Amino acid sequence: MPWNDSPGHIASDRLRRLIEREAPGHAEFLPVGLVWRNKPANLGNYWMINWLHMVDCFDRARSKYTTVPDKHEPEGQRLSFDKLVINSRKIPRAIAVCRVTYYENIVVIRRSLREVLDAHGITGCQFYAIDQV
Repeated sequence: MPWNDSPGHIASDRLRRLIEREAPGHAEFLPVGLVWRNKPANLGNYWMINWLHMVDCFDRARSKYTTVPDKHEPEGQRLSFDKLVINSRKIPRAIAVCRVTYYENIVVIRRSLREVLDAHGITGCQFYAIDQV
């Protein structure tokens, strides 16, 4: 899922089908056009993913973060993490994929979904182990 200049991720048709099958109701897919050197890149259909679940699941006591002024945020600031610790007990079992409140670029997925992506040869995703409570 390549990064772009927004908190969204870009998915191929194949990744979209897997997410829709393995985590139905977890994402909305918006069509995007890919451009290479100011010309349309005819590489098939691609989608920006809008992850539909946002969970306030980071452990404030164990995470290391600072607040950064940001006029685009409702509170006028955002959090910048040096170390993110997830309290997995705050993530409902029915949620396979969620964004982390206050840090929407971080997407948390259950190991079972990661294993499906790996088994289907999905590339381009970057997975990092996270500290958990």
